[in-house]
Amino acid sequence: MWQARFLCRLVVFVAFFLAQLVSGAPTALAAGDYEFQTRETISKLLQANDLLASGKTQDARAVVLGMSQSIQTLTQVAQKYRQIANREHDRCQIRIGELDLRTNQLFVEQTETNKKIDDLTASIANAQTQGSLAETEVRRLNGMLADTLKRMREREARLEELRKWWWVPGYGQYLAIRTLADNDIGNYDRAVKDFEDQNRRLAQNRESFSQARALANDLTAERTRANLLNDQLSQMRVVAQARLHGLNGIAVFLTDADVFWGLAQNLLEVNGEMFIRKMNIIQNVLTRDVNAPSLKSPAANTAQSFQKKLIEFADSLDKQSNFLIENTTDFCGGPALGLTATVTPTSQCKIDQITAYYEIVDPKTCSFRYLSPPGCPPPAKNSDLGEASLERGRSRGTWTRSPGQNWIGQPSTSPCVIAGTIYYGKLAAPDQCEAACQGDGACTVWSFNTNNGFMPNSVNQCWGGTQALMPNKRDWPGFVSGGMR
Repeated sequence: MWQARFLCRLVVFVAFFLAQLVSGAPTALAAGDYEFQTRETISKLLQANDLLASGKTQDARAVVLGMSQSIQTLTQVAQKYRQIANREHDRCQIRIGELDLRTNQLFVEQTETNKKIDDLTASIANAQTQGSLAETEVRRLNGMLADTLKRMREREARLEELRKWWWVPGYGQYLAIRTLADNDIGNYDRAVKDFEDQNRRLAQNRESFSQARALANDLTAERTRANLLNDQLSQMRVVAQARLHGLNGIAVFLTDADVFWGLAQNLLEVNGEMFIRKMNIIQNVLTRDVNAPSLKSPAANTAQSFQKKLIEFADSLDKQSNFLIENTTDFCGGPALGLTATVTPTSQCKIDQITAYYEIVDPKTCSFRYLSPPGCPPPAKNSDLGEASLERGRSRGTWTRSPGQNWIGQPSTSPCVIAGTIYYGKLAAPDQCEAACQGDGACTVWSFNTNNGFMPNSVNQCWGGTQALMPNKRDWPGFVSGGMR
């Protein structure tokens, strides 16, 4: 059985690859092919890395070049679903805003209705205490009751408006709060009719308080039901907000996927040392742990390697179990828009010099920031700051200083992963950083972060570099650098 399945998949893959060679452009994969294609491409990337580790750089690059079409196709898939996730996030955010607006309107209506009910109930109780109902009291009660019923009907109209926006089949456990049971609306209509009947009886029999007591009890029950509705509407909002958070997490993961496949595409364009460096980054990213919502239900978070998450994503598309494309209901005010709805085209996420250490800040704009690798920076090295040591250090050569330049940490990498760097810790000023380098016989260049927050928690860090370090003397605001000529 497994041989037949493997042969079938192999035939599909070969047919797809031949079609790509003929067309010269990536095309959409058929349903059932994404998971296989993703596994195959990742497997080839790992194979290329093994060849690279054996010193067979050109063989490794040949393997990568053979995947050009599949890499382009998987890049397009990641881009497409990133856009869908962002679109669904925006839709959900808008609907939550609408829910907030209507819920607030309901709350105001109910607050006013509760006050009327309290006043009416108090008046009935006071009339009972007095033992009689004068004609003027009956008229006043009639007016209060009419105003209360009016507010109840206004609230009902608000609920009906809300239901038009949020009621969808299968959403029962939350919007059934309005219908608590199938006959709840009928009960409401009967309650209104009972109020009116009791009011007529009250007017006809001023000396009887049974109708007044029944009216007060019905009004109290209505208030309890409305308060329960408010509580459950708040719960609806909590669930919708959780879905919104999940959509954002999915959009972030798919942005990471877009960046990753963009890096794989970039492998096709580089050679030599740059090819080796980017292959190393790819391996680091594939094994990196991610904690992202499940593709089947954003309410559940799953922690796994980035490689497994890519495969899970592809599998969810093959099985049509990805919630982004299901035409079922969700907690954001209606069914997902699906694949046929308009998707705003966006460009591929490009991080000029991609590293394994970054995090997405905004998946819609692909905004990101760099992070330090785990365990970076290392423990600070102590430098001899005695006057004799510093004098020997200064005499090693002519020391220069360049404000506004960063010679050690490049903007897309951390000094921790650059050969020949030395960490001296967080110091108070550039003068102290320079002294730390001069007092260390191995140090020839230094950089001090005065106020650049591009890398989190990096302000006031002092880094040095040995002769093995090739200083990158480039402008980088917020740094001061220097060293021996």
